[in-house]
Amino acid sequence: MAYCKVGGCRYAASHATVAHRCGKCRGYGHGQMECDNLSAVRSLSFYFQETIPFDERCNEPMCDNRASHTTAGHVCVLCDGFCGTHLKRCPNGDRNVCITDDPLSIGFDPRPNAESQDIEPGHYITFYGGMGCAWYARRNALNGGLEYFFMHSDCYGQYGDDSSDMPRMRAFIRGYKLQEIRDDFSPENQLNLNKRQAEPEPTS
Repeated sequence: MAYCKVGGCRYAASHATVAHRCGKCRGYGHGQMECDNLSAVRSLSFYFQETIPFDERCNEPMCDNRASHTTAGHVCVLCDGFCGTHLKRCPNGDRNVCITDDPLSIGFDPRPNAESQDIEPGHYITFYGGMGCAWYARRNALNGGLEYFFMHSDCYGQYGDDSSDMPRMRAFIRGYKLQEIRDDFSPENQLNLNKRQAEPEPTS
């Protein structure tokens, strides 16, 4: 049975209209034929309340919206893998993939920057890591500890899916809220702090 009402959908039996992802804009609830046509998108919105029958709904363990698609129509929230497939570094596909990084193993020490921001439990911040890279720091909602993730500028998927760390980054911030950086954490101040960290300690 076809559940999706989006024009030309090839997998209409695997998801409801609201779960159809546009191949053009990556938004949901319409397809390329309707994209940029507000009237057509509005027409499809009448079907947004429709769901998949209970006995056909998704049974993937990490699924957040089972009523909108079948197991075959499940799209991984971390790597966009379809129908049970995942990218190489996706934590949903490989439970051995670690989503945190040792703050002392890569580049400058990000801990002073993160600690200066008084990150609230369940929140995260992101800041410059040098050479186009970025550090992410979050306050663990359970134990209150600070955890870190390093996003290398070469790992956004531009060199192929196998080198993409986007799934790890999404997993790191999943369930956490972005906390705004305070005004005193300007790029100039941060660069000065990083420079001081890199300078050798004065000798007497």
